[in-house]
Amino acid sequence: ERDVPARLEAIGARIHARLAERLGPRAQALDLRQRGGIVAFDLPESGGYLASRALERRQRALARGVLLRPLGNVLY
Repeated sequence: ERDVPARLEAIGARIHARLAERLGPRAQALDLRQRGGIVAFDLPESGGYLASRALERRQRALARGVLLRPLGNVLY
């Protein structure tokens, strides 16, 4: 019996905790948040829906095996 929602919640909680630790006090300013297995935070810079900085961060994360989805100034 696999409780997929509970497993996703646990994965999301681990990601959230590690990111909160890494961001430190900035985590609150960036509105770090989690729902299930999804973790998101706001980028401080603006730039619209396809902000180049968000896309650059996505590429750097992909190189490390991390999938990020930028939508405007929010990274998921």
